[in-house]
Amino acid sequence: IRLDFSEKKGQLFYQPYQTLHGSAAGSLHGVFVKEFTMENNGQLTHTAHGIVGFTGNKRLDLTIVTQGARMEDLAALIAPGQTITGNIDNTVHVTGTLDDIEAEGSLHFYEGSYRGMLISGADGKYERKNGITTFKDFYITSPNVNLHLNGTADRDNHLDFDIRADAIHFDKLNLHMPYPVFGTAQFVGKLQGTIDSPI
Repeated sequence: IRLDFSEKKGQLFYQPYQTLHGSAAGSLHGVFVKEFTMENNGQLTHTAHGIVGFTGNKRLDLTIVTQGARMEDLAALIAPGQTITGNIDNTVHVTGTLDDIEAEGSLHFYEGSYRGMLISGADGKYERKNGITTFKDFYITSPNVNLHLNGTADRDNHLDFDIRADAIHFDKLNLHMPYPVFGTAQFVGKLQGTIDSPI
């Protein structure tokens, strides 16, 4: 079976597009995605190619490249309920099976915010295996603080991170103290708990 397709103006997995094109070949056992592209606002935002199996071990071997996509759209798919804005470039190699997805990639996040905190940029690598996502050398810069993170998040969103914070500007953190707070500081420690209730 060979399939060539195109669509205009829609959404796929919460990702908006003005044009969508694809070419694939396969059978009931699986499909080889030769080309898949999504374009939005005149920019190519997502491309993909690789193999998706439907029977047996349902093997995956896909490479997905995202450029200039909106983080709000991507968060609706991978982290619903999180208050995040910005732009993202991401390259990920997805392997494993449909029942146990593994992934390895790198991302560049820029000109955004998370839960109201401005973020100038964030860069790092990540890996997902056995339901655990490992974040490697994530550097986050913002007007308030610069962060360096290494750690994991499990399938229940429990966190275990080593964190280093530099250039913490107390006067920009909105601490709501009963008296003025000024100065800068550094912090080295752990980030644990969950995404919704970090400690």
